[in-house]
Amino acid sequence: MAATETMMKRIDAAIASFLDKKIAEAGEVSPESQRLMENVKEFSLRKGKRIRPLMVVNGYKCFKEDHEQDIIDASICTELLHNYLLIHDDIMDESDLRRGLPTFHKVYEDIYANSGIEKPLPYAINSSILAGDVLAALSSQPIIDSPFPNENKLKAISVFNRTNSLTGYGQEIDILLELKKDPGMDDVTLVHTLKTANYTIKGPLHIGAILAGANEQQLTLLGDYAIPAGRAFQIQDDILGVFGSEQKIGKPRDSDLKE
Repeated sequence: MAATETMMKRIDAAIASFLDKKIAEAGEVSPESQRLMENVKEFSLRKGKRIRPLMVVNGYKCFKEDHEQDIIDASICTELLHNYLLIHDDIMDESDLRRGLPTFHKVYEDIYANSGIEKPLPYAINSSILAGDVLAALSSQPIIDSPFPNENKLKAISVFNRTNSLTGYGQEIDILLELKKDPGMDDVTLVHTLKTANYTIKGPLHIGAILAGANEQQLTLLGDYAIPAGRAFQIQDDILGVFGSEQKIGKPRDSDLKE
């Protein structure tokens, strides 16, 4: 546990360092751009499980033990992607809380309300969508900046992009399940596979393993572990979403159930 907590702190430090550079770059564009990135940093560094970057690091360490700081720096690609998806997901779900604090669009609703805008929510939603878009655009940069072989980086980015697109497909299916009169177990399993198993476990493990130089057979073995583990993770998350305490899960416990 102590080793995991130490690794999480190192991941947080890598996120902060990366976003500080982007805040400085945004400041050269406009004060509004800098404020957007400052709020992105605050949102990104809220207390979370950091499961995806940890999976990247563990995927790498299945095959190599060197370049530890380099793989930590590269691993934050998955956390940047995660936060982009959370910002957009909270808009779709009309959620007010994320990690125990106001969601990104609620933060901006307060900002615009305090600036005197009469109907701040539409502006807040627009700014939040754009913040997510910026994070999506930046999310592969940590892989690009890493010192691993170009062939490995190109393959890792391809897996990273596919993981992102599969998550989008899963979200679309999830949304449309609300319109189905009688969704079945196959529907739910497909959503769990696309939105969680691939996105949370398989994709990150593969990215780390690929950067370490893993071959196709080794990637297949990791995938055979990752898919059922990811489904189990989502089932447990769903249970906590209904029966867990709001303080621990950081959002209203009935928010997912209502959707």
